[in-house]
Amino acid sequence: MTQPQQPGNFPPPQQPQQPNFQQPGGVPPQAPNYAQQQPVGGPGYAPAAAPANEYTGFSIGAVVTMLGAVLVLASYPMVWAVAKLDSGATVTGFGTKTNGSIFQITEVSMGRLHWLAGVAMLGLIGVALARLMGKFSENLKRLPIIFGVLAILSAGFTYISLGSDFKAGSGLYLALVGAIIALAGGLVMSLLKK
Repeated sequence: MTQPQQPGNFPPPQQPQQPNFQQPGGVPPQAPNYAQQQPVGGPGYAPAAAPANEYTGFSIGAVVTMLGAVLVLASYPMVWAVAKLDSGATVTGFGTKTNGSIFQITEVSMGRLHWLAGVAMLGLIGVALARLMGKFSENLKRLPIIFGVLAILSAGFTYISLGSDFKAGSGLYLALVGAIIALAGGLVMSLLKK
């Protein structure tokens, strides 16, 4: 017979049994000793290795990009538009007009969009230098492609907008070729990582 319990008289709590964790061979497991580990920043502490930058070292794409950009920039003092009726009447990429013996240039419909090619090439030279110095990273890989496409579109639109009175000069062709070369180098630099 069990005795009725009086208020405030409780049986002692039962202790849960600890599982017996033993490794094979009867050796108990060792608890980690955190006191023996190196503190962060202490001697012998090595942080986790940062992912390697795949855009380091020599880049043929950056060199080709810079070559194309220099060609585009070198085309600005050259003749971009020549009058069809008078080959002496020309307009340079800077907008300098030269009147011919028959034809006087009063207005050329090149607009200001042709300057975009030069600005894009200056940006592209900066990106290519960053690649050669090892400062290029994954977040910059679209810039060479964008700058190259902008330069091609700019030079191409200038070619189309010359109108019926003018034909393209050697400077405009050089700007188109330079923009294509710069874009090809940008693709190699960004996508092929070379």
